[in-house]
Parts: sequence; structure tokens; C-alpha cells
Amino acid sequence: MERLAEMKEYILPKWNERFHKDISKVRTDYNRNQREILPEFCNYIDHNLISKAKEHVSSSEKQGGQLFLVISYLHSSIATRSYEYEFSLCNELLYVDRNRISTYWHPEFLYPYTWDQEEFLQKELQKKFIRVKKYETEVLRRELFSSYWGIAKEYFDELTADIKKKENLRVYYGEHMGELESLPSTSGQA
Repeated sequence: MERLAEMKEYILPKWNERFHKDISKVRTDYNRNQREILPEFCNYIDHNLISKAKEHVSSSEKQGGQLFLVISYLHSSIATRSYEYEFSLCNELLYVDRNRISTYWHPEFLYPYTWDQEEFLQKELQKKFIRVKKYETEVLRRELFSSYWGIAKEYFDELTADIKKKENLRVYYGEHMGELESLPSTSGQA
């Protein structure tokens, strides 16, 4: 474990610099393509969650309670490199709602540099450490790539603003089956 801690201490400043440059490029690309990304996202959520929920919910239930859109990041998506997020539509019971409807979405616009970042991680570690083992790189990759979750939260706040108003939803974001926080939809820049 000492070696992993030493590796992390060495790579973290280099990774942070690289990550911030990549995220800046992501923001530029997102702003340039927002007219395509926003409708694609809204249509996906409407088709895969909202319309299905309306089909399955009786009219008496529709009049009742508030609906919640829960966006969860998944540790498994970093391990599998799918970088998907779970989107669930549910009532106030959230995770224990038996009628919860879920789907998964990969925000492609957020992850265009992952392969380059993995390569960067490997090469930088090899500059200082002899025989970098695959598991060492993987442990560091998983930890470093979790930085995307905070960035994603800001984008999801923007992307859900219209759906939230239109469908009268409360939107929460957080770890799958873990702690959630409300997305305020400030519609500011991520």
C-alpha cells in the first residue's frame, strides 16, 4: 500500500493539471454542441422514464405525490469503462419504491478524453516507477476518474432544468444507493 500512496502523491498534481485542461475542452465542446445535447438528453429521459411512468401509473396515483428523478453515479461504470449513470423515476420512497423505473445513460460529451487520460496515467507512472503493475494503475485510475462525478453533477443540473419545470420533478444526484443531494437547477456554467 505504501507504493500506491507514493504513486498517488506523485501523479496527483500532474493528473489535476491534465484533468482541468481536458474538462475545459469538454466545457467548450458542450457549449458549442449544447443545442444537440440538451434535446437528446430530454428526449432520452422522456422516452425511457417519463412516458413509461405515465403508462404504468393510474390516474389516482398521478394526482397524488411528487415524482423524483434520481441520477446516480456508479462505481461499476468506472470499472467497466462504460461511464454510465443510472436515472430513476420514483416516488418519495426513492430506492425502495417498488414502482421505480430506471434506465442508464452515458454522457458521451463528458468522457471524450478517457483513453488519452489512461495512457497519460500509465506513461507518467512509468517515468518514475519501475515495473508498474496493472492493478496499481487500475486502482489509481478508478480513484482519479471518480473526479468526473463532481463535474457531471454540474452538467446534470443544467440538463435537467427544463424537464424539472415541465414535469414538476425534484431532481437528486449522488452515489448509487448512497447519499443524495438536490440539484437546484441554477442553470449556471459547469
